[in-house]
Amino acid sequence: MARRSRGRFGGFGRDGEAVILATHHSYPNARAYVLKLHRDARPGIGKVIGRLENVTTGEQFVFASAEELIACLARDTARTQPE
Repeated sequence: MARRSRGRFGGFGRDGEAVILATHHSYPNARAYVLKLHRDARPGIGKVIGRLENVTTGEQFVFASAEELIACLARDTARTQPE
């Protein structure tokens, strides 16, 4: 019996029936980031310092605490919310 393969937008379920998968990405590129920690950062003791860069837009956010990092993410992802 030939094995059926799954494409990007569909495939076959266990019972052989066609399955339509979601057409939107779970992890969209607009929400991809590079996190660079400063050489003085010590996350293990709560000292979180660094820079966050949105891979798609190139926009950079500098942060000096975990709270600021979360705030940067919140502001940036608010702009990329699906309509």
